[in-house]
Amino acid sequence: MINTHAGSRLNCGVIAALALIMIARMPHTSEALSSEVSASRIRYGMTVNGYDYMNGGSHVDEQRFMEQRSAPYNLKLVIIAARLIPSTTPSVFVANNATGNIEQITLWGPWIYLQLPAGTYTIGARVNRNFFLLRNVQVQDGALRTYIFKGNLFRTITDPENRGAR
Repeated sequence: MINTHAGSRLNCGVIAALALIMIARMPHTSEALSSEVSASRIRYGMTVNGYDYMNGGSHVDEQRFMEQRSAPYNLKLVIIAARLIPSTTPSVFVANNATGNIEQITLWGPWIYLQLPAGTYTIGARVNRNFFLLRNVQVQDGALRTYIFKGNLFRTITDPENRGAR
């Protein structure tokens, strides 16, 4: 009769030893590795009407990298989906209330920074079966506004009365 309990302890010991070896071989500073990795996973783009954006933020190192480069942007959207893996491709819609121009941006990650002209906008986000809508968002030059889309239900948010936006 074979003692399977002793064999599983041996396997756990081997796995633990291999994990320690891998950890010991990792670079001592994570900044050198993380900034190289985070920079490659962030997408920069321009909307149809010529507005710059930066999208990514799937990991903490990417979020730090994006925050360090957020100065030129005046709108930040963070999308927290009910499920970690979306069943559909998430996207953001930005409509200029004065001109009627509508931008659609397919998302690569949950954070998006946009540089929009000063004005009032209606912003929508679609993730899985969730649709989020922000109405009358005031965007100004030189001032970063942040909005977080979170939850499972259809929600309409009017700025600035809704205290969930910041």
